[in-house]
Amino acid sequence: SGHNNNPSSFGQPHSQYPQITQQFSVRRSLPSTSILMKRLGNILKISSSAIFLFIVFPILLHSAIHDWHKGKTDFAAFYSAAGFVVITLVFSFREILSHLYNWYAPEVQKFVVRILFMVPLYSVQSWLSLRFHGPARVYIDTVRDLYEAYVIQSFVYYLIELLGGEDRMAALLSRKDSHYGNHGRFLTTVFRMKRWRMGRDFLLKIKHGVLQYVVVKTISTLLVTFVFLPSGIYGEGKFSWSSAYTYTTFILNVSVMYA
Repeated sequence: SGHNNNPSSFGQPHSQYPQITQQFSVRRSLPSTSILMKRLGNILKISSSAIFLFIVFPILLHSAIHDWHKGKTDFAAFYSAAGFVVITLVFSFREILSHLYNWYAPEVQKFVVRILFMVPLYSVQSWLSLRFHGPARVYIDTVRDLYEAYVIQSFVYYLIELLGGEDRMAALLSRKDSHYGNHGRFLTTVFRMKRWRMGRDFLLKIKHGVLQYVVVKTISTLLVTFVFLPSGIYGEGKFSWSSAYTYTTFILNVSVMYA
């Protein structure tokens, strides 16, 4: 059935979405791009395996023995966590390299690769937080928060592309019942929110609702890192009128609720 171009051969549900099956066609991927990504995948697969096996593990073992001789009590937690981090890196990079090697649907796979990079980034960030408790932790968390905002944006576009693109999504939504555009009695009464028209208007409103959180998250992260913390007015974990933590937390929660 893989060589049959008749959408009806895939069953009734798929016959309604011919553009989706066409989107995942190998023809959409340029031959030169596929060859390049396969070569890049092979190079990264070999190099990453060699780095983990011959560099990372010896360094961790040497550091663990060194800390043990110096009598440090936290070396067990730090280096046992490092072992799990290495395992996580191996499996996550294996998945990422598999996508790079099989680069057949780049319009979708590029978002998948971006999302998969959250796994090694979060694991390394959590591991480093066991050792760095001072100002360095702030910058480590900043990298995590900025990439988290980037991944949320990528996930939105991934869903849209997976369902056939914006034009296809707008056409599908335009055939939905108009009651899906209602916001409930509370939002309609208190915030005067009007009904969203089904179709492209509904899709754009959803995109704006999610992506506004990306903007708010990015701006708040940069302000906390480079303005509030250096000036000493952030007051992390303290709810008071004089701490910036109170206002940034409130704004982020409102943004999340709207998203």
